[in-house]
Amino acid sequence: MDKAQYDPLNPAEFAGWLPVDAYVDGGQLLVEWHRNDGEGLHEPFFADSRARLRRRPFNTLFARHTPIGHLTELASACPGLPPRGFIFHTSRCGSTLVSQMLAALKRNIVLSEAAPIDAILRFRRDDPAIPAHQRVQWLRAMVGALSLAGAPAAQQLFIKFDSWSIFELPLIRAAYPAVPWIFVYRDPLEVLASHMRSRGLHMVPGVIDPALFTMTRARALMMPAEEYCCRVLGSICETAAKHLAAHGGLAVNYTQLPQAIETTVAQWFGVDWNTAELANLREVAHRDAKNPHFEFSPDLDRDMKRAGAAPSLRAAVEAWALRGYRDLERLRVTN
Repeated sequence: MDKAQYDPLNPAEFAGWLPVDAYVDGGQLLVEWHRNDGEGLHEPFFADSRARLRRRPFNTLFARHTPIGHLTELASACPGLPPRGFIFHTSRCGSTLVSQMLAALKRNIVLSEAAPIDAILRFRRDDPAIPAHQRVQWLRAMVGALSLAGAPAAQQLFIKFDSWSIFELPLIRAAYPAVPWIFVYRDPLEVLASHMRSRGLHMVPGVIDPALFTMTRARALMMPAEEYCCRVLGSICETAAKHLAAHGGLAVNYTQLPQAIETTVAQWFGVDWNTAELANLREVAHRDAKNPHFEFSPDLDRDMKRAGAAPSLRAAVEAWALRGYRDLERLRVTN
């Protein structure tokens, strides 16, 4: 079925289709759809699920592309599941473990760093002339459409955002003011030791606009890698601490995982796990979140990252990343 053979405003013609991306073309935000047939999103990251769908010959030939406004029309007929909880994080901090544990339960759908959601949040900065209520409508419509990817038994939706999405929390809360949220973080030396081996997108100057982290592009490109990465992490942590203090989220340190998923986090999200579900959660907790075939030891992971950190990285962490981490720790302990 090609673009001439379907009605982009007919919900029935989008049953079994999943938004896999959103992109700007000619100043307009467009949505890319692939056939998914309700198979669910089983991979650790949405990008892995999208890659699986893009490898299918049908989707290579017949992917659909619609204006973002059409998505809101579809959402009015098929609103999907409302979110039960949001996960924000610093990256390399155990947030993938959190999302994988939640995804292990059949009643849960977990959207992990979904590119279509990120595109809507980032488009907010690309075109500030678009009114806030329009952005809120787009976000709700996209979340609803993505939630339909789950199995029929799915009852609860959780969203793990990209690490830089914490800067867009006011917009997200405008869309979902009552949804509880957590911020997962970790000792910055351990986070940055991981990024020094393999940097995430936000740790590469220019991939994510450095202005988001209060830096000019010219200055960011001139910085040593360790300084830039520490400044980025420090900015994320400081912003998270401000939002936690103002909007009442829950701070979760890596050292509290995985036990916090059964206790503190479950209580915060207002969910209970039965005996069988607790067994599933504990089984996932012993696997490497990004490589499930391997067992995972949190203590060994921490020791390895700290032991491998160069003195220059330790100095950079002290200068630019520790303040935000300490703010988070104070909030966690006092709350």
